[in-house]
Amino acid sequence: MALPSRINLNSQYLFCMTALCFLSCISLESGGYIQNITEPACPEVCSCTLQGLVNCSYRNLTSIPDKNKLPVDSNVYLLQDNNISALSSNSFNTTPNLTFLDFYQNKLIYIDDNAFAGLGRLQVLNISYQFLDHHIIPIQKIIKNWFKGLTQLTVAKLMVIGAEVIEDDAFSDNPNIEEINLNSNNLVDIPSHLFQHLPKLKIIQDLTSLEEFHADDNSVTTLEDNVFKNCLNLKVINLSYNFIVEIPSTVFSGLPNLLSVICSDNRIDNIGDDSFQGSSHIIQLNFDGNLFKTVSKSIGLQHLPNLKDISFYTNPFQCNCDLVWFISWIQSPDVRPYVYNLNDVNCNGPPNLSLRLLLDLDPDSFSCSSHVVIIVVLIASVLVIIAIILYYFRWDLRYLHQRRKLRKQYQELNEDIDEPPNMQGNIFDAFISYSSKDCKWVSNVLHPTLENDPYNFRLCIDYRNFMPGNSIVDNIAQAIRCSRKTIMILTKNFLRSQWCYFELEMARIRLLENSENLFIIVLLERITTKDMPLKLQQVLRKKSYIRWPDNESAQRLFWTKLETELRSPNTIN
Repeated sequence: MALPSRINLNSQYLFCMTALCFLSCISLESGGYIQNITEPACPEVCSCTLQGLVNCSYRNLTSIPDKNKLPVDSNVYLLQDNNISALSSNSFNTTPNLTFLDFYQNKLIYIDDNAFAGLGRLQVLNISYQFLDHHIIPIQKIIKNWFKGLTQLTVAKLMVIGAEVIEDDAFSDNPNIEEINLNSNNLVDIPSHLFQHLPKLKIIQDLTSLEEFHADDNSVTTLEDNVFKNCLNLKVINLSYNFIVEIPSTVFSGLPNLLSVICSDNRIDNIGDDSFQGSSHIIQLNFDGNLFKTVSKSIGLQHLPNLKDISFYTNPFQCNCDLVWFISWIQSPDVRPYVYNLNDVNCNGPPNLSLRLLLDLDPDSFSCSSHVVIIVVLIASVLVIIAIILYYFRWDLRYLHQRRKLRKQYQELNEDIDEPPNMQGNIFDAFISYSSKDCKWVSNVLHPTLENDPYNFRLCIDYRNFMPGNSIVDNIAQAIRCSRKTIMILTKNFLRSQWCYFELEMARIRLLENSENLFIIVLLERITTKDMPLKLQQVLRKKSYIRWPDNESAQRLFWTKLETELRSPNTIN
């Protein structure tokens, strides 16, 4: 459950929680309580709440407040938009419970090696945008000791601090880190061991001054879209010896100075269309030791006129019609001299061509012509007829399908689980995450329907189950931890709520830690993807949503689909 949004905030990840500064009276609209308790200890220039928020933003501070006057149980410390220039040793050791620390937009020129010592529970650190008279203050070097002992750190935001050097193994003491943002610094090289032993790292934000990116011999599994966006000086990208499966088409595109791409010894089986568009100066491409079965023309290799080193050695090529273009291309006089080990690049299948060299194959010998147009027309006609039938009986068919799927899941649960799902260490079947502005639909429709016959689910809802006296952060964390599923009621109000965004992040952390099928997305009103935050878009790429229909005849199917999701196992196969 989320409190209504009371202030417009930037999109800085969980830092949107600055709206908490208005909660000093602890009036919880989420059906909680109003409780007058003696104000906690707090520096005079700041405001503190009983939920653990210390807000010292926009106070024109030149140094951090006296640490001995801070509440010891503080968990969120906001120091945005001040004039703080230095952080001394042990600046925060009196607040060991901090999970969020935000120094966004100050004038930091010095950070002691042990400035963040004692913050073993810190999850998010932001020291971005350090300016003096509208000029970036060069901190120059990002050092390992800053992050020493921050074992719970998941997000490090280090944008626009004038960094020129980052120490090798800078994040070696942060095994839980998921996002590192080094955007708009002056880095020209990324050390090759920087991202080693970071198994949970998902996001590396763009590095505009970077010339060489070395992340070889790591555990990288996924490359986000546009990961190198605006890195216009980038010349070398080395991602060899990782576990990458697929490369989105935007990763290597739009890099006019890019010369070398090395992705050998991964698990790549596909490169997106037009992957090198706008990067026409590439000289070297190395995709040795991957899982390519084919290389299509749509990738755009033929549009790289400067290629002088091409390597696709030891890939399990399937020598069929899909590979004809690649065979013709590497055999052409303009390309053939530059293909590494061409005399050893062979077919892995089909059986009659296994171990045959691509160099020896005649592209014209493949029988790839067919009556494509006739086949397409026939298939299209059949599909149109089927579509008409399915549309006419759409609600009946979908309802029957969902009921059959539900019965199958019941059987599997009876066979594989000794106890009901809500007894497997979970108190609730689902936690309901929603904006308070949508409370009417939740309390009048969703809640009574799911908790009564025939469904009889046990729901965790803020206005009934949140514990008075506990902080909002603790209530949300406990609700997600004690519930098998998290149901997100997606509306425009949800997108504007900082608490809903926090609940989304907490659920994502559990998903990443335990690899659980945790989310159930209910779309209560029409929302376009561009209006959604990036993290929610990432969830929806892997998880479909259930739309609440206006048509009453379709609502029976809605409840059936929701029941199916609630009873489905959390294990991701």
